[in-house]
Amino acid sequence: MRPSGETGTATWGVRWAVNPGVELRTWRARRRLSLRALASRVSCDYGYLGKIENGKANLTQGMAVACDQALGANGALIRAWKTAQGSVRPAQLPAAPALLLGRENELAALAAGLRSRDTGSPRVAAIDGAAGVGKTALALRLAHDISHQYVDGHLYADFGGFAPPEKAASAGKVLMSFLTAMGATLVPDTAVERASLYRSLLIERNTLIVLDNVNDLDDVEQLMPASPGCAVLVTSRRALPSLVARHNATRVVVRPLSEDKSIELMSIVIGNDRAEAAGEAMAMLARRCGHLPLALALAAEQIAMYPNRPVVELVDEMIDDEDRLRAWGNTNLREVLSWSYRNLSPDAALLFQVFSQHRDSHLSVAAAAALAGVPALQVRRLLHQLASLHLVEIDSDQVIRLHEVVRAYGRDLATAVDAEEQRIWPPPTVA
Repeated sequence: MRPSGETGTATWGVRWAVNPGVELRTWRARRRLSLRALASRVSCDYGYLGKIENGKANLTQGMAVACDQALGANGALIRAWKTAQGSVRPAQLPAAPALLLGRENELAALAAGLRSRDTGSPRVAAIDGAAGVGKTALALRLAHDISHQYVDGHLYADFGGFAPPEKAASAGKVLMSFLTAMGATLVPDTAVERASLYRSLLIERNTLIVLDNVNDLDDVEQLMPASPGCAVLVTSRRALPSLVARHNATRVVVRPLSEDKSIELMSIVIGNDRAEAAGEAMAMLARRCGHLPLALALAAEQIAMYPNRPVVELVDEMIDDEDRLRAWGNTNLREVLSWSYRNLSPDAALLFQVFSQHRDSHLSVAAAAALAGVPALQVRRLLHQLASLHLVEIDSDQVIRLHEVVRAYGRDLATAVDAEEQRIWPPPTVA
């Protein structure tokens, strides 16, 4: 990492409204160090440091951090750099959703949890749930609602954690984006160095950080600031209890909508008059969509494309299992679900297919073990994978449930072979 103006990886400099060189000279004198001695400690030419002190060269953020550490300035030089920089205030939040139904309780719980945490550490909220259930919409609505509390800016990154590897973002890439947004003039080469600089720049700042679609929780750890004035919102299809244990996070599991809210959402898209005329067909379609906002929106948009056809007729067509996922076009619910499916082990993936072909949408653990032909202990281990990605739900009575849309996807995956051939292990022989 080199100061701006020298050859190497430097990007751009900053014109200062004030001269942070005065602060540098003050701290150097306080520590009774010569320019040469300080230059040796920070691996820099002493003439360059002299120019900074005299206001003839810019202090880069990298040099501010290095000198601050060498002089034991406790963040004073970093604060001087920030002040001189003109208080760069990132504003990366995407637009808030125009419509968010049935999430009042979740919003209230998250907001209250963030307000109540004053532990000397950053405040953390963890939002997890199934594909298409509306995690990102909830996070963005919350982020915009509380954005005024974070006067130093808002950072946002979509990790695409359950997308194919070529579409996913690494912690290193996100750190580069965040550092640039915060006005960094130098970005270190390694993720570890970037994380260190990132935390340094967030010292005593009130910044909101949204980490969307996270798969690997190690990425969250690399992007966790140290400043208690910051807040971090994390969304994932994976269950996130570890964030509660490590960071005292407020955790909310986003569930499918109620039937009333599901119908209300579709009615907004297709029109209240058409929805009311359809009667019970709307409730039936909502159930078939698993009350998932993404599926509901896709189904409603499909109906809205045919304003002159009866809703009941369209619903009858869409309820057909074989066509349901295919009919919903380019938004591609199939692809969204496939990103979760690809994160399963081979045994868990096969178990998911077997469950999806079961005649009922719910079954007990014992029935699941019998259906799959594996011991109950093995089924529980595999169920943990499915539940952690929200492909199934397991209630307090140990009943396994699959939503209709997810079941349709699983049935579509399953090959047309006999159920006995789909057993993970062959059934035990009886003497």
